[in-house]
Amino acid sequence: MSRQILFTDLDGTLLDLDTYSPEQSLPAIKRLQEQEIPIIFCSSKTRAEQIDLRNELEINDPFIVENGSAIFIPKGYFRSIPMDYCLKEDHIVIELGKSASDILDTIREYRSKFPLDCMGYEDLSLPEIMQITGLDELGAQEASSRDYSETFIKGNFDNIDFHHFSLAMELRGLACVRGSKYVTIMGKYADKGKAVSVLRELFEANWGTKVITAAVGDSGNDIPMLAAVEQPFLVKKPSGLWHEMKVDNLLRIDSIGPIGWDKVAIEHLLADLSVSS
Repeated sequence: MSRQILFTDLDGTLLDLDTYSPEQSLPAIKRLQEQEIPIIFCSSKTRAEQIDLRNELEINDPFIVENGSAIFIPKGYFRSIPMDYCLKEDHIVIELGKSASDILDTIREYRSKFPLDCMGYEDLSLPEIMQITGLDELGAQEASSRDYSETFIKGNFDNIDFHHFSLAMELRGLACVRGSKYVTIMGKYADKGKAVSVLRELFEANWGTKVITAAVGDSGNDIPMLAAVEQPFLVKKPSGLWHEMKVDNLLRIDSIGPIGWDKVAIEHLLADLSVSS
């Protein structure tokens, strides 16, 4: 007998890309919870942002922050964790990426060498972050409280200067990862796919059964996550198009954002569960 797990990106998938609202996903979330299918956030969002959303949706499963840089597991969720971890408040944390302080030091060092017009959370005031992102004051504070990355939320990410900057970051052990809107600079040896694989092993070890993993994404930074699961799903962007990517067994859902997320849950995961039972 096997059990299902759902990994999901947030902005542009479970959440509306413009309003950040989970309203359209709520019915599917409740039905997944009724079937005891864990919903694992796997996003570029910070710990603070994800904890608030988990509380709002009454989701108590582990979550993956800052594009796979760390896994947060509620204390007592698993019987055992046979790997290195640290404790942060009421969570067990498996850290895969680099610290934000090291990343910011490297960015500052190379900024003087490249004429970048990009700006991250560190460079902007709270009102500027609110204006750019559309977040309220609390949301802007939580988005900027990064432990394992820095995110450029303003600027040109397509010119030659940014390309050279990205190459320089890679030589220093960092990666510039594009999401639905912004670019996150993080440790290049951490990604969503690695975090997914670690959690899959923990679930199988603690449940004592085979785990069937599914994931929903919408952007390029979701590719490692989608490639690491048996059932990868891609929803459309607000433009009505899918992000161009090659992932084995990828199923493209013909709906945008959370409407597509709802279809994945209702028409695929829950339908498959009904057939198997």
